[in-house]
Amino acid sequence: MSFLSELKRRNVTRVAIAYLVLSWLMAQVAEMLLETFGAPPWVFKTLLALFVIGFPFALFFAWAFEMTPDGLKKEKDIGRGDQSVAKHGRRTLDLTIIGLLVVALAYFIYQSRSTAPGVETTPAITLEETADTTDTTVTAIEPVTEDASVAVIPFLNLSSDKEQAYFSDGLADTILHMLAQIPDLRVAARTSSFKFKDRNEDMREIAALLGVAMVLEGSVQRQGERVRITVQLIRGADGSHIWSRVYDDTLDDIFRVQDEIASGVAEAMLATPALAASNAAADSAIEIKSLGGTKDVAAYDAFMKGQTALDEGTPEGVNRALVLLQLAVELDPEFARAWVALSRASYDGAALGNASWQAAQKDQLYAAEKAVALAPQMASAQVAFAEALSFNGITSKQYGAAILKANELEPNNAEALAALAHLKAIENKHREALVLIEKAVLINPLDTGLVSELAFRKMSVGLVAESLSDMTRVAAEQPDDLGVKRALFDLYLAGGHQYEAVKLNERVLEKNPNLLDALFASAYQRLFLNDVAMSDQHLKRIELL
Repeated sequence: MSFLSELKRRNVTRVAIAYLVLSWLMAQVAEMLLETFGAPPWVFKTLLALFVIGFPFALFFAWAFEMTPDGLKKEKDIGRGDQSVAKHGRRTLDLTIIGLLVVALAYFIYQSRSTAPGVETTPAITLEETADTTDTTVTAIEPVTEDASVAVIPFLNLSSDKEQAYFSDGLADTILHMLAQIPDLRVAARTSSFKFKDRNEDMREIAALLGVAMVLEGSVQRQGERVRITVQLIRGADGSHIWSRVYDDTLDDIFRVQDEIASGVAEAMLATPALAASNAAADSAIEIKSLGGTKDVAAYDAFMKGQTALDEGTPEGVNRALVLLQLAVELDPEFARAWVALSRASYDGAALGNASWQAAQKDQLYAAEKAVALAPQMASAQVAFAEALSFNGITSKQYGAAILKANELEPNNAEALAALAHLKAIENKHREALVLIEKAVLINPLDTGLVSELAFRKMSVGLVAESLSDMTRVAAEQPDDLGVKRALFDLYLAGGHQYEAVKLNERVLEKNPNLLDALFASAYQRLFLNDVAMSDQHLKRIELL
């Protein structure tokens, strides 16, 4: 008798099939249960390893033992001619395999209808439904009490010198940063609120677009070393004034003015129902005065100019930002906010083709480490540190700890929430990641980067058509936004739309010929399409960068 025939007679092949199907089913159930109870990723990996290790033992067991009507017996104790025993063993295993396959098929159909990519009938996941399936440490998004939210829009520059716009922007940005640290207060993120720079729109419309109850606006008139600042807190529902004040001071007193504005806004908000029961806002207005800031006027001036240059999102703007932010930290080495901005500028420099990735990795991590060492209680420093670790390929305990710390410090920080969503996605907790990124978008609704991330999170839970529809709409609304184009390109690939991805990537390279990730993508795509010459051309260009 041949070896294969002997394997068949001893039912080794049947046991192998049964073992593999059962292992697959157990892995699916284990993944769902472990995610529900928040088990670390290594637990699931260990379980898979045990399944693999157990496979040869199962085959050996099938070879050495036989299933009989009287129970398990050693193969050597059963006569080869006993057909009733062999038939009984085969029948039992056949029924077992059929039962397991039926269960596996049912589970596969269920998964296909509920989360498989491309199924148009998949219902959208509501926040309430999502919360029921995630780790209990993250709750569903609660409706935000309207009185506990504010947006700080860029202050108008009334100076005769239009180049002083950076100063009015920086002042609004600093006040926003201070207010964001007040517990129980949701502050619209800078990326969204600064979209309204130089736009003469009704405050009620701005409040509605940003989803806030109040809007803080102001104007700045600077002449030499003197500055006049007018600030108004406006109710979004009807446009009425809640609080206002005019400050006339010298630049040497600018830091005191910032403190007074933040404290005045906080005191005005203490009268609202959402904050009236707590003194946390008033206490925080005092505590946040110097968090990550500086008392050096020249360093502060360089920082504000650098931030404005960085906002341009162009290679030239990033280059200017790097010079100015480096000057800021040289003038005040303990200026943590400037270190945070310098860390991000280092990354942007590489992303826009200004610097090598290797140099950018080193510079970004160094600046982020300085920021978190100087201001560990500043959420933006913790987020910058986590981003730098990720960029350097480090996803250790330090990475997760920084993200969790940032969310603990500022639960309504959109960047911190987005980082936590990314962490959950790494842990394969995709529904939980979706909840978090949706909350981040509520705080920062006009940030195309977050909107792009939301589209990816939707795709990860099977909402492919909705994801592509959202990003196609955003790309049409923001035709010059390179980040949106890159996100749409990745979504096209993930959704299996290779041709659309190729066309989009070539259009990106026409305007940005030195964009590294676009060159890599185009080189791969051209190779996939058997266009070896064009692929080689892209790779040679990459070598020169």
